[in-house]
Amino acid sequence: IDSDLTLSVVSGFAVLDRSVSATDIQRLLGHDSRGFLRSFRFQSIIVDGRFHKCKDFDITNHVSTLMVPPTLQPEAHQEWFLALMMERSNAAFSALKPLWDVTIVEGYLGSRTLLSLRFHHCLGDGATALDALMSMSDEAAAT
Repeated sequence: IDSDLTLSVVSGFAVLDRSVSATDIQRLLGHDSRGFLRSFRFQSIIVDGRFHKCKDFDITNHVSTLMVPPTLQPEAHQEWFLALMMERSNAAFSALKPLWDVTIVEGYLGSRTLLSLRFHHCLGDGATALDALMSMSDEAAAT
């Protein structure tokens, strides 16, 4: 249950050894029946307590890219990322689009990429997040 102090948000992240683009992530999220978007809820908005398919759903509105500040020393990367995760987990979703997003963080510890996924708990639980991350990594390994 959301309150003024806390939101019902499930978050997860993965550290990748290579760079990935927003286009790569968008493709993996929607890939065939295994993709994250196979669930009706992830393409829906909530109106009067019910899920309704978002007529103008656009995956590009849900995937963003950030860079680790170039002046940040590598030993400070983890602390910076944890602060970013805290900020993101407490940020409200727009009621005008499906309640999830993915952030790609480039330049983590040099050439690594962080992939952060968050969604409202009404879409699923922690197992849903793990399933989504695993399906993306399984698909990426196959390509």
